[in-house]
Amino acid sequence: MIQVDLVLPTGPVETLQSVPFEARVTQGEEPVADAQEVSFEFRLVGQDEHDLIDANHVENGSYRIDKTFEAEGTYEVTAHVTARGMHVMPKKEIVVGNPGKK
Repeated sequence: MIQVDLVLPTGPVETLQSVPFEARVTQGEEPVADAQEVSFEFRLVGQDEHDLIDANHVENGSYRIDKTFEAEGTYEVTAHVTARGMHVMPKKEIVVGNPGKK
């Protein structure tokens, strides 16, 4: 099996600020540098529309992108990883701005 550790930004995320996202892909103890697909899907909770951004391998099984959010809200972040005949889709949430504050 492949494992994917989805790493989200730490601290507050603001709109119009470029923030990094990372997927660390391993099989056992071995970094996976030969994944066929690694992409990040961003969907505002409650919405159907989404952005899908392809990631690049940077080193030791780490695939990264930078993303700028246009709107405040809670987003579902899903990493789509296809490697070595397997497909894994870990998901986490991230809050951008102060969506509850008016």
